[in-house]
Order: sequence, then structure tokens, then C-alpha cells
Amino acid sequence: MQIFCMTGITLGTGDFNRFYPAVIASLAFLFLGYTVATFRAQEHFYIRRVQRERQEEKGYLMQQVAHLQEAHAAKARLLAMVSHDLRQPVHALGLMLGRLRREASLSSLRVEVEAVNEVVNSLSKSLTMLMAVTRLDSGQVTTMDETISLERMFGSLANEFHETAAVSGLAIRFEANELNVLTDPNHLRTILTNLLSNAIKYSSRGTVRMRAISPIPQTVVISVEDDGIGIPPDELTRIFDPFVRLPRRKGMVDGIGLGLAIVKQTADLIKAPIEVESELGRGTSFFITLTRSDDPEVVGLQSRESDLRGLRIVVVDNDEIVLESMARTLEEWGCRVIAASDWPGLEAKLEMTVSPIDLILTDFHLDAGLSGYELIKRVRKRQERQIPSILLTGDVEIRHGPESTAAAVIIAYKPLPYEKLAALIQETHASFSNTRPATDH
Repeated sequence: MQIFCMTGITLGTGDFNRFYPAVIASLAFLFLGYTVATFRAQEHFYIRRVQRERQEEKGYLMQQVAHLQEAHAAKARLLAMVSHDLRQPVHALGLMLGRLRREASLSSLRVEVEAVNEVVNSLSKSLTMLMAVTRLDSGQVTTMDETISLERMFGSLANEFHETAAVSGLAIRFEANELNVLTDPNHLRTILTNLLSNAIKYSSRGTVRMRAISPIPQTVVISVEDDGIGIPPDELTRIFDPFVRLPRRKGMVDGIGLGLAIVKQTADLIKAPIEVESELGRGTSFFITLTRSDDPEVVGLQSRESDLRGLRIVVVDNDEIVLESMARTLEEWGCRVIAASDWPGLEAKLEMTVSPIDLILTDFHLDAGLSGYELIKRVRKRQERQIPSILLTGDVEIRHGPESTAAAVIIAYKPLPYEKLAALIQETHASFSNTRPATDH
């Protein structure tokens, strides 16, 4: 409006010299205002377009993430299903071979049995590793920190690996230095077991050493060292990747390359940094750093030597082959076995049983939609007391958690080697007996 007034005055008076600068300034200001308004309108349009595009991209990315999650879940389900279906017969085969090894008398037959047993053990370990990777990839694996006596854990590992090392012509040494650590005992044992297995597998001479030291306060470093073939320098950066298989020594049964991947994922899970040093032809050393604990109340993973002979054990599995193998194996160990494939069959046998049950060993998925938890509950109710119980399953989705803890049930996974099954039953029965009142029995 001011511009039009100035222009009118200028034209009416003819005084161009006086009002001309003001008209020009007003026109410039109008042009500037129009330019700013246009810029802001364009800026607003551009922002809206970018926001719309980003929203579309976000929707697309969310859709792709959903597809990837669905594909990952499908892969996990497939691995779990395949693992479960294979673990059942491998578990039964391992128990059969365990009995056959005891009975084989001819030296030539024993050599063949040992060769077959080595192949079955390799298959069993591969399935176990597939199961472990499936569980770790699911992101649902939990941890429970406890104070652990490394003296006891190393002692248990020494019992487990002494014979394997001796058969390979290796010495094996453990040095815990009376140290305790605060971590999840099951996950730590998984790490150490895989590292010891690898050390023995890749060594044909010398010594495998596991040692714990406390270089600085509140810290413990566990080292696993061998005098084996070593790792090529160009392979060191990828040894923790899944399905990476290192050069083998002669005569070694091949694996699927998951052991060290499981070690790394498990170490990350319990927040235990892991490092590796290796020299080709001279050996490899792994180092795991843990939190030291000075708590005197120690949870130890020690092996128990109590005899299974005379134990009355309930065995339930709806797979007849697995059931028969389990029953025959337990009977050879001197156990009194009550075997059934379902609850009605077991109930009928319990009606004729007067003596108390010492342990329940059952599969998780039973017929008629019955779970192992429910079966254990029913047997305990009939006996009117708590009974040591083990859920032995090939289903990787069954995990230790509030339900198993509340029910005082141990969960183990098929295939379980012959010797480890005996150790598990011994430890479960002995530890339960030590923590329950004597009146329970």
C-alpha cells in the first residue's frame, strides 16, 4: 500500500527526484519479500516431500526387516526340526555303540567298533553345535552368574578329557591356582570344552594346557594352549566365523566349523573378552578374561563317582528305539528300570511298584500332548515326594528357565554320549540327595 501511495504522489506532483529513491527501495523490499515467501514455500514443499520419501523408505526397510526376521525364524525352525529328527536316532545309536564297545572282545572287531564310534561321536558333536548355534542366533539364551571354583571345574574337565588326550598321544595339564570366577557356569564350560576339543583335535604331539591366573585385581585370565599345527596368519581374523574349517592334521575326523563360532558368541554373551595367539607349526593359545570372585560360597561343577547300581529309574520316551536303547543301557549299569512309551503304560507299571523311585528320565514331547514336566509332576504326586528328574530332549526350544528351576528339573539335550549320560545321572541323583531332606527317600 505504501508503494502505491508513493507512486501516486510522485506522478501527481511530478517530483521524481524527491520520491524516486523511496519508490525503488519499496519495490526492492517487495521483491525481497516475494522471494523469501517463495523460498519458504519451496522449502516447505521440499521438506514435506523428503518426509514422505523417508516415511516410504522407513516402511520399506521395516518390511524388509520383517522379511529377514521371518526368514531367520524359518531357518531356525528348520534347523531345530532337522536337529531334533536326527538327534533321536543318533542318541540311540550312541548308546548301542557304548554297549557294543563294552562287549567287543575280538581285537579286530574292537578296532571296527572304535572307528564307527568315532564317526558317531563326530556326528553327535556336529548336531550339538548346530543346536547351540540355533539357540544363540535366536537371541533368547539367558545367563545366570554364579561364583565358580575353577579347581572343581578344571577337575571335572580333566576327568572328561584325560582319556581323549591319552588316545591322541598327548599330555594334558590343568592349573587353576585356587581361583574363583563370577560368571555363568554352563556357558563357561561350553567355551572351555570347545577350546579343549580343538586343542586336542589339532595336536599330534606335546601337551595341552589349561591355566588360570590373576594378573590384576578382580580379573582372571584362563588360557588354553597347545603344541599343535598352529593357525596360518591370514586365517586368524576369520577363525571365529561360522563354518570356517582350519587345515587338518592327518587322520583327523573333519568337523563343520562351528566350534570357535560358538566360543565367540558365548563369550560375547557372558561379556568375556577372548583373544588368540598362534604360530604356524608351534601351537595356538586362547585367552578368556573373566571377573574374579572371592566369595567363599562356591558352586562347583565337579564329577561325582557314586555308583548307579541299584537305582530305580523311570524312563519314558515315545520313540520305541530310543526307549529300548535307554532301558538296556541303564540295565547294563545295574539300574532297575521302569520303561514306558506313554503315561497309561507307565501308570500301569507304577501300580505294581512298591519300592520308591530314585530318578525320572523322560523326553519332553510325549503322546497325547503330554509334556515331560507334566509326567514328572504326576509321578512325584503318586510317590508323594520330590524325585530327581531329567528332561532329555532333542528340541532346541526347550531351555532352562523359571519352569525348570521351579520344578527342580535338569534339562539335557540329545544325543548324549554313553559316558556323559552316566555322569549326568550320577551328578543329578547325588546333588539332589545332598540338597533334599533324607525323608524324601
